[in-house]
Amino acid sequence: EGEVMGTPQYMSPEQAQGMVAELDVRSDVYALGAILYAILTLRAPIDGKTLDEVLSKVRSGQISPMITRRGGKAEKSGNDGVVVGEGTAMGSEVPAALQSVTMKAMATQREKRYAGVEGLVADIEAYQNGFATSAEDAGAWTRARLWVGRNRVLAVSAAVLVLVVSGFTVKVVTEGRRASAALKSLREMAPMAASKAEALIRDGEFVEALKSVTYAVDLQPEEGGFRRIRGNVLQLLGRWEEALKEYGQCAGEDGVETSLRLTGELLAVKAKEGEEKAHARLYEALLEGGGRRSPLRMRRCLGKDFGSGTGRNCRRKRRAREQKSSSHGDRRARIRA
Repeated sequence: EGEVMGTPQYMSPEQAQGMVAELDVRSDVYALGAILYAILTLRAPIDGKTLDEVLSKVRSGQISPMITRRGGKAEKSGNDGVVVGEGTAMGSEVPAALQSVTMKAMATQREKRYAGVEGLVADIEAYQNGFATSAEDAGAWTRARLWVGRNRVLAVSAAVLVLVVSGFTVKVVTEGRRASAALKSLREMAPMAASKAEALIRDGEFVEALKSVTYAVDLQPEEGGFRRIRGNVLQLLGRWEEALKEYGQCAGEDGVETSLRLTGELLAVKAKEGEEKAHARLYEALLEGGGRRSPLRMRRCLGKDFGSGTGRNCRRKRRAREQKSSSHGDRRARIRA
């Protein structure tokens, strides 16, 4: 106890103080750190002109800056209780990660060194394989940079993918805005389509009216008035089950309750007495109802022809009757003559 034995520039502070009872594996870790220092800088970690000066610096932890012999100057740094001496203009800086590993191994306070050789080896291997070491205070940016270094191909692919996705996203957003503007313009055409459907109903063009009002409903499905018109067309076409569903989706609209009751009645008549009777009942209801139905000029359209909804059949029959009436009138006139 009290005797100093070893190579002065590579012994731990406790060894330089002759604290033999304090020597353990961490003293060996210090020596390995000093050897690593010499490998990285090509010189011993402690400089001094005399043995006493060297031992004094070892005890106080005055380790020379980690610089090499290839020109340039290192920055002063310290870690875990190590007092770093003044730098000299000698060489380029050792990588920060390896400086941290070396200084942790050579920490003046034993509890701040690696607990065993395995920890030192693990950090050196981490550095060699492109990972952050436990000795350095590696932030997110450092870890990301190391990841890119380990995965260059994947990093380049990811960067290309980000660029492609970014470009695609911009394109999608732009096209989405255009589509929204186009949809808005289309939605503004819905009332026009509904008005056209009502005009077609008055002309007896029920099939075309259904197409037009369906277009309006597709553009503005929340508009109950359009659904009411569609229900009316379906009712005129004799598609009463569909009309019933359509009326059910626009409850509260003017005249819908009456249309619902009539449609239910038509389905009941159809089930009990047949479709022809149901069409006749619809015709009667239209004559009685007035309002939207009276302008249809369907008084001369009878029974199933009315319910078929083409409108053309009705007009064809009307024209035939008019021609027949005219023919009879001419014959009567000739007889009187």
